This record gives sequence, C-alpha cells and structure tokens, in this order.
Amino acid sequence: MKLNFYPKILCMLVLLLFLPPVGLIFMYRFSPFKLRENVLIATACIGFFTYANYDLFFTDQYKKMPYELTAEEFREKFNLKSEELAHQLQMKISEPLNGDFKHEFKPHLILSGKVGEKNISEIEIFATPENQDESFQAIVCIGLIISVFNPELSQDERSEVFNDLKMYVDNATANMNEKTVRGNVEYSVRTDADKKVFFKAEIKNNL
Repeated sequence: MKLNFYPKILCMLVLLLFLPPVGLIFMYRFSPFKLRENVLIATACIGFFTYANYDLFFTDQYKKMPYELTAEEFREKFNLKSEELAHQLQMKISEPLNGDFKHEFKPHLILSGKVGEKNISEIEIFATPENQDESFQAIVCIGLIISVFNPELSQDERSEVFNDLKMYVDNATANMNEKTVRGNVEYSVRTDADKKVFFKAEIKNNL
C-alpha cells in the first residue's frame, strides 16, 4: 500500500466514526480496500457510531412519556419532586405502591391512584382542609402531582394550571367544577355540598 494512502485511511475512519454519511462517500471515492473489507470497516464504524449516540437518536423517541408511570415510578418521582420543591413539608410516600393504591398524608389529605394494565390511569386527592395550613398542604400536593406528570412545565406554567382550575379564588371551596388539560393529562377539581375538595389528574392517551 502506498504511503500517501495512510492519511486518507485515517480521514476515512474518522469520518465514518463521527459523520457516517460523509465517511461513506469518502470511502466510495478514496478507499484503497476491496469491497468486502470496505463493508466490514463501514459496519464496524457505523455500529460504534450508533452505539455511542443511542441516547440521542433512540432513547428520546422510544422512552416512556412523562405521564406513563407505574405506581412505583409515580412514588419515586413524587418523592423526588417533594424533596426538590417542598422539602420543608416532608411530604413523601414512604411505602411501595403496587396496583390501585391509597395513601394518607394527613387525616384530611388522602391520595389515591388507579392503575390500568400497567401504568397509572388517574390520581385523585381528597382534601377536607380545616385551616390555612391544611389548605396549603393540599395545594402543594396538587402542585407536586402536576410536576410529576408534566415535568416540562415551568413554575409560571404550573401556576396557570391553578388559575385555570380557579384554585386561587377566595371562594375556591364553594361550588367548584373546573377542568384543564396539559399534554395528555386532564386536571380537574370539584367540591361537594360539604366543601370537600376532589382533585383528579386523569391520563387521556387520545388527547
């Protein structure tokens, strides 16, 4: 092999490893190797390129959507968001969750979840706050759920969800029945005659 082929071989390999389309064109025009050898070299280089960039090209496309969560995945993400956004309240789900579940944060703040074939289909909060602190805890819990199912939302965008549900209105516990949608999640809040607050995050895969 002539000495002046070595820089071309090096250039070809670099292009195949980092810019495969350009590398294949370069190989076609300048490779000193036979067809079988070219195929083996191209396969190895492109295989390495695909492996090195798997997350970039494949993971984002095929990974689960934020709202596609098993009960245990929801618990883990909820606890992480609680640690990040509401550390002072220590609002965590300690026990593992499997299938349909119910968790009592406080006597007047209960979270329940329904699971379809595998993933959560809806989350509900039942709150009967008797003072300002309990109302604040319920609102924080709702905010954490929104953060789990729609992690792409900024703080201002999460506030918009509360505004859509009219949860900042002074008489928010009287005759409420509001809905709003973010992504594939429908959020709703309603109250009954006893002013119990029912918040729901329902997964709508057809949205």
